[in-house]
Amino acid sequence: MPTTKKLGVLLVTNHLRLGCTTKTFLTYEKYLNRKKFDVHRLVLNEQGWNMQALQDVIEQKQISVVVTNSIYYETGKKYDDVIHWLKTCQQNHIRVIDITHFSKVDRTVDALLDARLFVSSVCRLAYLYRLKQSGQSLEYIEKFYVLYNPLDTKKLDDFVIGKNQKLALRKKLGIPHNAFIIGRFGRGDADKWDDRLVRTLPLLLQKNKNFFILLQAKPDAYNPQIFTRFSHNILSLPESNNEKEIAEHIQICDVLLQTSRIGESFGCAIAEGMYYGKPMVTSSTDFRAPTPFERDNGQLELVEDTINGYVCHTPQDSAQAIMKLTTEKTYNRISRANAEKARSWFDADQLTERLENYIRGKTNSPTHSLSIEDYIKRVKPESQLYLLSLWAEHFGRKVKRKLGFV
Repeated sequence: MPTTKKLGVLLVTNHLRLGCTTKTFLTYEKYLNRKKFDVHRLVLNEQGWNMQALQDVIEQKQISVVVTNSIYYETGKKYDDVIHWLKTCQQNHIRVIDITHFSKVDRTVDALLDARLFVSSVCRLAYLYRLKQSGQSLEYIEKFYVLYNPLDTKKLDDFVIGKNQKLALRKKLGIPHNAFIIGRFGRGDADKWDDRLVRTLPLLLQKNKNFFILLQAKPDAYNPQIFTRFSHNILSLPESNNEKEIAEHIQICDVLLQTSRIGESFGCAIAEGMYYGKPMVTSSTDFRAPTPFERDNGQLELVEDTINGYVCHTPQDSAQAIMKLTTEKTYNRISRANAEKARSWFDADQLTERLENYIRGKTNSPTHSLSIEDYIKRVKPESQLYLLSLWAEHFGRKVKRKLGFV
């Protein structure tokens, strides 16, 4: 029987640092069907951002489709080189598909891509909103699709630990066996850091002394007095790229309080916590609000208020939500809803199959698409005082950087 030639596919990313973009890149690389595709990879910062090296791989490996991982976003001085490379691909009929983790508008890139796959409906809505706000047309909207970040469910299942292992890990970390643990996981990124969890702790301890915070990780510069005052109820762990360790730490938590100053385009830590059945408490960071920096709000697509978690704006609201989750009936209902949603929406096998359709030039029927009307219903307006505080904090940081304090 004659063999069908495999389609040459090149996966390209900026770097392999800790974060959602790297996890997405590695998961698709692992799950793409090698019987159908001849899969190759290229990491730009390992090549010194040499776009000619990228072009050489395309020619040598007979690549037909390139899947980029938001590579135009962090190009800096190499931006013009990236645009030139995209134009070369277009001229040579090499299809380029971008997995878009950020809602930073770039119509030059839009014109040269064959498809943009936004990692959430909210990320896509934010992009369209910014296009309109900047007075630009939506002429490339037919290229915009949604493809959620995949969860490597096989790997997450391998990381599952039992009750005795959880108790042993708590003991190893010095956490009381009867503590109600509230976790927050992510990178120690000062721009994303939000101290809601820390500010919620004193309110919870007024109700019950068994509440405990597990942080992984916080910015090094963040070390408030509260850490000393409540040292017996807080454990702050360093940033880690050990996926097994992080998965085990998530599993010993009872609840996750995942908030971000700039919101999430998707929220990998939220999705992984959901997969392990952890109820979520988060906040709303409306991308339409007047703030000194761009924000996303993809966490509202993952966490539906009162259904599989709670969306709260203040430490007081967050404390009330967590107190509700101390009741077994509420906890079990939300835990089940979270696990079911994560398995249904973010399974790597299903999402890779959809990516393969885009690679072959096919389109997928929309799934779980969130309209702007639905989004507006989910948004919880923030107080003017809070929005003003973001401006004050932003300008304070700029002054500190200028004076060399940061």
